Amino acid sequence: MAYIRSNSDSSQRGPICGVTAAGESNDDTGHANAPGIGAKHIGLLGSIALTVNNISGAGMLQLPAIVQGAGWLPLVVMVLICWVASSFCAALLADAISRIPGNKEYTRPIEYSTAFRFYLGERWFYATQATYFLSLFLQNVAAIVSTAQVMDSLIADCVSGRAYAYEIYPVMHLHSWTPPPECKDNEIVDSTLCVPFGDLPSSTMLVSLGYAISALVLMPLGLMSLKDNCLAQIISFLVLMACCVQFVFGFVSRGLEPEYVPMFGENSTHLVGTVLFNYAFAVTIPAWLNEKVPSVSVNTSVWVSSTLSTAIFIGVAILGALAYPNIPDDLLQALASEASGPVTQVFGGLFGFFIIGFGIPVFCVLLRYNLVVDGVASPRVAMFLGSLLPWLVSWVLYQGHGLVDMLSIAGIYLNGFTGFLAPAWLSLVALRASRREARNAADAERGVVRESTPLLLLERDESGGAGPVAATHGSVRPLPKWLRPYEVEFAIALNVTLGVLMVYAACSPLLVLIPDQV
Repeated sequence: MAYIRSNSDSSQRGPICGVTAAGESNDDTGHANAPGIGAKHIGLLGSIALTVNNISGAGMLQLPAIVQGAGWLPLVVMVLICWVASSFCAALLADAISRIPGNKEYTRPIEYSTAFRFYLGERWFYATQATYFLSLFLQNVAAIVSTAQVMDSLIADCVSGRAYAYEIYPVMHLHSWTPPPECKDNEIVDSTLCVPFGDLPSSTMLVSLGYAISALVLMPLGLMSLKDNCLAQIISFLVLMACCVQFVFGFVSRGLEPEYVPMFGENSTHLVGTVLFNYAFAVTIPAWLNEKVPSVSVNTSVWVSSTLSTAIFIGVAILGALAYPNIPDDLLQALASEASGPVTQVFGGLFGFFIIGFGIPVFCVLLRYNLVVDGVASPRVAMFLGSLLPWLVSWVLYQGHGLVDMLSIAGIYLNGFTGFLAPAWLSLVALRASRREARNAADAERGVVRESTPLLLLERDESGGAGPVAATHGSVRPLPKWLRPYEVEFAIALNVTLGVLMVYAACSPLLVLIPDQV
C-alpha cells in the first residue's frame, strides 16, 4: 500500500505559538477523539524551543566536570556522535509514525506507545507504557526537588538572606536556613552545607518556600496541553540563550587556564552516559507531531534544535572547564553560589528555574497524553498520575539526597531505552515493513504471488487481522537522497551504534572497579 510523499516537510512557515499565520489553517478537530490533546498550533519557533529545552537541561552543566576528567577531544567526539545519532533517531521515529496508514499528515492521535502497539503488538505496547511512565516520572521527581532547592538558594542569597521551610515530620516546626560562609569558597561549592536545609536529618519531611513557589508556578502548566505550554517554552528558550551568553562571559572574565583541561584525560567513566542521555529527546517527538502546525518541517525542527544544542554543549563544557580549577560534578552549584558573583549567581538561579523547572510541566503533559490516548487511563486518572503525583511524591524526598540521586539515575537509564533503543528498533521495523510492502506491490503489478513472510513484526492491521502495516514512504524522508536506497541498512547500523553506546554507558562505571579487585 503506497502513499504519495507529502510536501508538508518542505515548508517551514507556521505560527509561533497559538497564533495562525496568514493564509494558513489549523486542524482543531483532528484529535477530537483524544481528550486533552491540544490543537495543531505549535509553530517552528515553538518546536525548536521545546526540543532545545529538552536537550539542554540540567545535564548540560555536568559536562564541564566531564571535560576536566576525560579531556576535551573525547567529549567533542562523543557529542558529535550523539548529535548525529539522536537526530536521525528522532527523525526516523517521526517518519515511522507517518507511515501508519491514514497518518501521513499526523492527523491521527498517535502517542509514543501507540506506535509500538501498531507495529509490534500488545507486549511492546505495555512494556513501553511502563518504561515511558517510569522514566519521565522519576526524572520529573528529581527535577522538582532540584528546582525547589535552587529556588530556596536564590531566596536566601538574593532576596531575604535566608530560606524558609515548614517541617511536617517528625515534628511540626518552622525552619530557616542561611548560607554558611563556606559557600563563598570555590573549593567547596559542592558541599552539602550549601544545599538548603542540608544540615537537617535525611528523614525530615518539610515543605520549603522554594517548593511552594515552584509548585504554584509550574503545576498549573502541567495541567495544560503541550500547545498551551508553548509560550512558556519559548520564554524558557530565550532565558537559556541569555544564560549561556552570561555564563560564557563569566567564564572568560574569570580567566581561562588551559592547564585545567587536557586533550585526553584519565577519567572517562561518565563521559558516554552523560552525553548520550542528554540527547534522548525522541520521547517528545510523538506528542509534538500531534500538535505541530502541518507546515512545520520535522527535519528542520529536529536538526536545527540538535545542532544549536550541540554548539551550546561544546562551548559551555570547554569554557566552563577552563574557568574553574576543581569544578563540581554539577556546575549549577557553583554558578548559583555567592562565589560566582551576584550577576552569575542570579543567572544560575534563573537557569535552575526556567530551564530545569520549565521542563517539568512538559514531562507531565507527555505522561498524561501517553496514558489517555492509548486508553490506559481516563483523563482524570491520567491527570492525577502524570501531572499531580510527581509533586505529591517530590516534597517527601526534598531531604533524601541519596534517594533522589538514585531515582534520577534510574530515570536516566530508563530514558536510554525509551529515548534511543526502543525508537531506533521501531524505526527499523517500520522501514522493513515498508520495504516488504513495496516489494509486494511491485510483485502484484507483475502478477507474481509470494507467500507472506513476516520480517521483524506482527503483520496486523488495526482490526487485528493480517494486512499491510506501513506505507511504502513516510512524509519525513529523514535520510539524504543518496542514502534512501539503504535506509534499512542505515537503521540497522543506527541500532548497533546506539546499542554499543548504551552497553558501554551502563558498564563503564563498573569497569573502574576491576583494577581494584585484581
